[in-house]
Amino acid sequence: PKTKHRRRRLIDPDFFDLLRNRLVPGGCIHLATDFVQYFDIMLKTGRGCAGLEELYCRTIDPAGIDPESAAPHYERRFFMHGLPVYRAAYRKAGPQP
Repeated sequence: PKTKHRRRRLIDPDFFDLLRNRLVPGGCIHLATDFVQYFDIMLKTGRGCAGLEELYCRTIDPAGIDPESAAPHYERRFFMHGLPVYRAAYRKAGPQP
């Protein structure tokens, strides 16, 4: 991604705080990207947000995956080109309804 696109990134501490405040206890945030440097920022931000617990953090290797099984168009495209996808999920802590 171009440097000028950094200002358009959605994931930052303020956005995570907003999500955490809007989630019900037990509610989840699912993240995915194909850009490992942005994924590192997502992880640092998610792990630094009090009140959220990390459910998983994984790299989806395209080897052995049928690209047609990927739901989002972009994931399908990246898998077809042999590129990995990075995923993580966080859950709001507290008693669940």
